[in-house]
Amino acid sequence: MTDPHRLPRHALPNRYEVHLEPDLDAATFSGTVTIHVDVATPDPSMDGIVLNAAELSIHSATIDG
Repeated sequence: MTDPHRLPRHALPNRYEVHLEPDLDAATFSGTVTIHVDVATPDPSMDGIVLNAAELSIHSATIDG
């Protein structure tokens, strides 16, 4: 059984690009994250990857490749 809070073993992140813009007065931030992931052995049953984002609002997401 796989852990639903972990990436699958065949999905290997190799680069993270994080850009944050803090709003110190409001105690919030906005920004972007780009995650580069190599898929070592494609699994035909894999139809997506779940990323955790506790207490964050995601405005858009894309997958290229």
